[in-house]
Amino acid sequence: MRNLVLTDLAKANIENVFNYIELKYGVLSRKKFAAKLNRATKILHANPEIFPASTHRQSVRKCVVTKQSTIYYMLIIIMLLF
Repeated sequence: MRNLVLTDLAKANIENVFNYIELKYGVLSRKKFAAKLNRATKILHANPEIFPASTHRQSVRKCVVTKQSTIYYMLIIIMLLF
């Protein structure tokens, strides 16, 4: 089972982006961006290996949500042995 974990900083950044878009472009634009972000995170959750590795760090992958916003993430594997 995979879990998608957002850091507190990531949550704050997302909230800041939503607020900026709504203030600058309106509620409809915020909703459109939220839908694109939701679609990207669903794909990321289902198949995190689908997005390419960053050219700067191979351990970091990138998912382009819009041409102005990109999700950078790392895959972390935790194995529990009982």
